Order: sequence, then C-alpha cells, then structure tokens
Amino acid sequence: MPFENDFLELMVDTVLWQAFTGNTGTGYAARNYAAPKYVSAAILQDSRLVRDMQGREVVSNTHLYLPPTCQDGTLLGPLTIKDLFTLPAGYSGNLTPPIISIERGMDSGPGEPGWQGGMVQGGPGVSGVPPVQLQAVAPHHWVVNL
Repeated sequence: MPFENDFLELMVDTVLWQAFTGNTGTGYAARNYAAPKYVSAAILQDSRLVRDMQGREVVSNTHLYLPPTCQDGTLLGPLTIKDLFTLPAGYSGNLTPPIISIERGMDSGPGEPGWQGGMVQGGPGVSGVPPVQLQAVAPHHWVVNL
C-alpha cells in the first residue's frame, strides 16, 4: 500500500529538518548542516524502548512520523542520525534532541512492490562505523526516534 495522502491530515505539526553536511575541522568540531526544510509531522511523546545505533535498548521519549517529502515537495532524505530536527515551541524538553534511530515506515508489506523496512545502522561516537544513509523512496514514510 503506498503512502496515503490522507495520513497528512494526521501530521498537524511542522518540524525543521537540517541534513548533516560535515564537520568543521577535526575531532569534536562543530557540525555543519544544510539549509532547514519544513516537514509536516505527527509528533508522539511517550516512552518506548528502541534500539540505538550500537544495538542497545534505550528509552526514546519522542517519535516523529514524517511523510516521504518536505513541504516544498522535495524528497525527505537521505536521513542520518547526525541530522538535526527542531520541534515546534510548546513541546517539553530539548527542542533539538539527538536522533536515537531512524526507521522506514512500512506502507507496504513484504512481497508488495516497493517494500523496504528497517533501521538505519551506524552512528556518532562509534569509531570506524560511519552512519549509513537510507534514501527515502516515495511512497514510504519515516519514523525518527528522539
């Protein structure tokens, strides 16, 4: 089943997404990001166990459900855990929390055309393990655990 535009009606919030573009300098240098893009989102704040990029179970308190495209019509992605999402004012806690994991939404099931599911592997702080980028292929949605 492809991404249903009716789901956009449930995505009543707007988040800012900035793709990670690299570091300035070496070591613990500042991160550089692309210009922000507006993305419709359904933001769910509840506690749930998820696996981080090292495979550990950790508690995620905020989950972003995102469509396959930004509000300007461009494709949302590729996403990495080094990207930056800014929540709208009014949400509790840090408005730019770190990304714990990224999942592809399963808008279609195994065996159906275009089915892809799973988590992006790799992550910051893992020596020698670069973050793996997972490109959005419409019509799938994203689930970002913060």
